[in-house]
Amino acid sequence: MGCGRSGTWLLTAAFSTFGDLDVMGAESPAEAFGMFATDKPALLVKRDHVAYQRIEELPDSIEIAIIVRHPFAVLTSHNPVSRRAYHIAPHRWLGEMLALQYLLDTRRPATVIVRYEDLVTDPDRVQTRLSEAFRLPIAHPMSAIAEVFRPPASALSAMHGLRPVDRDSVEKYKHDPEKIAYLRSIRPRLGRLLTWVAEEYGYDIEI
Repeated sequence: MGCGRSGTWLLTAAFSTFGDLDVMGAESPAEAFGMFATDKPALLVKRDHVAYQRIEELPDSIEIAIIVRHPFAVLTSHNPVSRRAYHIAPHRWLGEMLALQYLLDTRRPATVIVRYEDLVTDPDRVQTRLSEAFRLPIAHPMSAIAEVFRPPASALSAMHGLRPVDRDSVEKYKHDPEKIAYLRSIRPRLGRLLTWVAEEYGYDIEI
């Protein structure tokens, strides 16, 4: 799980490096767990875009990996599939963060939160953490993501192509005056949730 433009496809790709796991190649609702059979011990389902609205309905038997990214990077990211300049509107981000807050406040079991920035700067460490948390054997190094992940065409567009983990994708918004101006215009709408995310995950929110 995770807000759009937070690296959910990259996190899905990371799971493709594990053994004993089937990775569904399309965004799906949680009901997919009851609709698809697998001969592997585990099945990975990538959330659909409204999954955060149903966070309270997910049974504890479903384990969750959720990715978090700097709010300003998320809110200024472009998805080539979308016609919008910035794919994630403030109301979507706010809803996603309320869902994340719910997971933490309820101390939901079997939930692992990964920072996007950690995934791209230290992918091997994140891979080890996920392997231990979900009891999955590592079958391929993280450097092999481009070879082992088989995404749908829509995912290829969203990821700007299938390529190795890119540490240079962090904080690009800081070098774009138009993005900075946009962030300043929407910041009042983000309110206390922006402060909470920044404090919880160590993000600088000065612009």
